[in-house]
Amino acid sequence: MLVSCPTPQPTPSTLPRELAPHIEKLHLHAFRNHKNLSLECHNSTLVLIGPNGAGKTSLLEALSLLGSGKGLQNAQKNEWEHRPSEIQNTKPTPPLPLPLPWAVQGHIRHKHASSRITTCLQGQKRVLLVNGEPIKLNELSHQFALFWLTPPMDNFLRETPHNLRRFLDNLIARFEPDHARRVARTLALQRHYHALQNQNSDKLWRHTVLEHFSQAVISLAASRIGFIRRFNRMASVLLPSLPPVHLQLNGLIASHLSQFGASSAEEYTLQILSKNLPSPHTHLPQDKLSVSHAENPNTPAALLSSGERKILLISTILTVVRLWIADRGFAPVLLLDDITSHLDKHVKRALWEALLHLQLQAWISGQEPSDFQELQDTAAFFSINPSLAKPFKP
Repeated sequence: MLVSCPTPQPTPSTLPRELAPHIEKLHLHAFRNHKNLSLECHNSTLVLIGPNGAGKTSLLEALSLLGSGKGLQNAQKNEWEHRPSEIQNTKPTPPLPLPLPWAVQGHIRHKHASSRITTCLQGQKRVLLVNGEPIKLNELSHQFALFWLTPPMDNFLRETPHNLRRFLDNLIARFEPDHARRVARTLALQRHYHALQNQNSDKLWRHTVLEHFSQAVISLAASRIGFIRRFNRMASVLLPSLPPVHLQLNGLIASHLSQFGASSAEEYTLQILSKNLPSPHTHLPQDKLSVSHAENPNTPAALLSSGERKILLISTILTVVRLWIADRGFAPVLLLDDITSHLDKHVKRALWEALLHLQLQAWISGQEPSDFQELQDTAAFFSINPSLAKPFKP
């Protein structure tokens, strides 16, 4: 059954329709713990309330699949299947029912038009359809996009240098589809380089690999530095009550590229690669990404409290959202899963003000309505249970 909330009266948190895409209707079929769920709402802010296991994150994950990638939990496609409750029972009850094929559909209102975005399995492949027609992910990103914050992201400032670079690369790829190909090419050439370290090879082939690898390394570093500069310029324009965040790429290659340009940096990288070639298992020095408070950039993330790290993460994602709006001309839909943990009332108020300032649609999950006191007069609240989304007034 399709449930709906009343169309809100104009308020400061109700988006002017032409400014940002809205998901006005959502249908889930056989998705995780929701056998069938339909929800309708026209608010710019939706708050999903329910206990652990109710299906709040599953609903947000279903929404995230209306965009690119593997969704907010980075799951495999067979993990999205709905399995009847017998399968979830700890006692075996053979024969086990087969999982049902799943599908997610969102009705999107943007500018002066509307569309239906559907994602489902066709055979073993997940497909994305707009109004029933297949669409490429890079084409969809010119019409509709989603960004999200989830609890596992809270510790991203304490990740390994490799994972921080991957975080940065994933962000850049949202803006520049070619960036993913740059990363893949660099990794492939890196494997060729390591193969050279462990075998005798033709001199011409060795020179070709070294030259192409050094060019790929600098191309990748230049893309990262260019994005970081754009990010920091946007971050310098402050959001209400939230601290500005600063990104920096540190390392020999990034430093040389910034100071002397691409040609010199390629030659410098080629020299390092050639020098290290006779020594097996010697790696090219990797640049490191640092994320810090712009007004106190020298404080290591490890010394920040859980709440301070979460505030930096929020500021980072909201800066990316602002960059997206400037780049694409429309606001993405923002998914915030269990966002209020580690946040005091002042930071929560600052976050709600920032969402209002950005004029986007936000879907927010939590366990207690009292955590969203400031939103009670403007947001649409839904009580979530498996296969049921029931609107209520807190």
